Amino acid sequence: MEPLHAPSLVFETGDAEPTPASSPVPTPTRFEARALRYRFLAIDPDDPARVSPVKEWSPKLRLKYQLLDRGDHHEIELLALPKANGVEIRYTTDGSAPTGAAAATYDGVFRVPGDCRVVCAMAVCAAYSLTSGILRIQIPQTGTGPQIDPGRPACWTQQTKLDDAGAVWDFLRRLEATAGVFAHDISLTAESADGRQNVDYSGSLEGGYDGAAARQLAEQLQGIVSAGGLRMVVGSLAFPSGQALLDWLRDTRQTFNLAKVRQ
Repeated sequence: MEPLHAPSLVFETGDAEPTPASSPVPTPTRFEARALRYRFLAIDPDDPARVSPVKEWSPKLRLKYQLLDRGDHHEIELLALPKANGVEIRYTTDGSAPTGAAAATYDGVFRVPGDCRVVCAMAVCAAYSLTSGILRIQIPQTGTGPQIDPGRPACWTQQTKLDDAGAVWDFLRRLEATAGVFAHDISLTAESADGRQNVDYSGSLEGGYDGAAARQLAEQLQGIVSAGGLRMVVGSLAFPSGQALLDWLRDTRQTFNLAKVRQ
């Protein structure tokens, strides 16, 4: 923004009318907008009666999505930007425009119906008459090629990389809580808070490491350096069934990739 013929800018959000007493725009060339409607006024602090007409501005609504392959079905996560109260997402799974009464209101990740070919979605802010363009998400069709067998043991060969202690302990808790899952080709690195000590462990036991064994290793390394960082890499995960693998990927919000499955 650039004030013309005046040294200062002030603003209000929503429907409020800006006045010389409104909030100042500290840096007009780098104003960070987070609301859905702004009303600006150029003023001259030395001449309060000298003000510009009100200039109104609203951001363009846009949608982002993530299509999650769960092996036997798909899920979709939608996000409207900017993130602000008053914006809702409407969607359909039959190919129709999400502007009609039949459109559903998005309230979180949803499972795509098996016969769905395209999901149509749109962000809407009724209060300010704002809409995004219609997003059309093509849904890949399942059952046309190799599929995971939910009843047979399965190995997930996608490397798991955990770069901070919180992520490591969360992973280990999940591993302990999930029966029959084993981590293979693991490496652990513990580092002291001052960076002066590093302890590494790498292991490739034939049967892998269950949650208790992996936690014991992590605690031993952490104990050597006391407080500090902890990182972990897991080469693969073995599951008692394909369904257990699918459940793990769903719970950890990972996308299924058949190329990373060995049965």
